Amino acid sequence: MKDDDCLFLKRNGFLEESYFSWSIIPLIGQDGSIVGLYNPAFEKTRRKIAERRMLTLREVGERTAAAREVKGFWGQVIKGLEYNGKIPDRSPSEIYLTRY
Repeated sequence: MKDDDCLFLKRNGFLEESYFSWSIIPLIGQDGSIVGLYNPAFEKTRRKIAERRMLTLREVGERTAAAREVKGFWGQVIKGLEYNGKIPDRSPSEIYLTRY
């Protein structure tokens, strides 16, 4: 079984990050031989992205709580937003903040 497998699918005209859990189950015939495969897949994209965003918000909160001046605060916000790893969720506020 593969859990939370990240796949990039072209949906709605653009490449979209998606997550699926799936497995391959052999179908056994009457004689005991494998006659086919059943491949159930369950999309978990919303849950996985929501989980990542909540962890990022927690990270931003923890990092900014230690800031004692405005200059240090914004640097900690950026570090917290970078917490996501390979596929960060970008927002207009992040683009605005990097200019300061």
